Amino acid sequence: MSWLSGPGGFPIPVRLSEIGSVAVLVEDGVCRRDGADVERAVSLVTKPFPPEIVDAFRSALAAQNFRLVEAEPPGGMLSWDLDRMRQAARDGSARAMGQLEEERLKTYRDRPTVVDGRLETRAGAHILDTPTVGVVETHAASYLHAQGLQVMYALAPCERTPLFAIRGANVRFPVISWYLRLSGAAGTSPTWGVVRVELPLRFYESLADPLAYVARLSRFLYEYRCRDTGYDRMPVSLHPIVRAERLLGAIFTPASLLRQRFYRLTGT
Repeated sequence: MSWLSGPGGFPIPVRLSEIGSVAVLVEDGVCRRDGADVERAVSLVTKPFPPEIVDAFRSALAAQNFRLVEAEPPGGMLSWDLDRMRQAARDGSARAMGQLEEERLKTYRDRPTVVDGRLETRAGAHILDTPTVGVVETHAASYLHAQGLQVMYALAPCERTPLFAIRGANVRFPVISWYLRLSGAAGTSPTWGVVRVELPLRFYESLADPLAYVARLSRFLYEYRCRDTGYDRMPVSLHPIVRAERLLGAIFTPASLLRQRFYRLTGT
């Protein structure tokens, strides 16, 4: 990541990345790619710069097949803290990738679809009533009280916790959620091997027998767990998602080549 000194002297980190989305269809147990979108992105907080400068930079990038991602300042305010500004650039890239994934999801409205991560980051209105499932591998927040945590720690493979809703004034996309153990945790942290599953709350409430649906879905996710012991995150991964990651990796530009092209473009 490079950085600029913006008007007023604020540090402006510049994040160069390649973002993408890919769909993998599973038919008769076989995974196949069903389309992919890849973009080269340059993300930075543009607020300090005059609009004409930003527009000129966007046009120059577009001429070289790069996309300008205008990141939001941390907390809505410019900061002298380089790390906070750097995180803002990262968040801009992540939001742009979520938008690509959201656009691809629109083509699968009527199909049960599993996405890697929280549904909120792809929370277009078009998936409120669809069988779209989010599988969260990293637990950045805890949604369980002390007794619930004890239940989660004691889960055996293919067992789940009771359901709970994530909703409220500050929740952009209400979901029904539960924790599911994909793999045993012997000798490791009791949370290792556990994923958190999300369904759109409105879709869940429309089901004739929601508990039976959750039971079938949990079994389905367990059966499609990753079994590649050479994959670092095997205990919390699904095979189709691992396949999607590898497909994207194969079509991404090597990082060193991407940097060279950007440096030639900017004369740095």
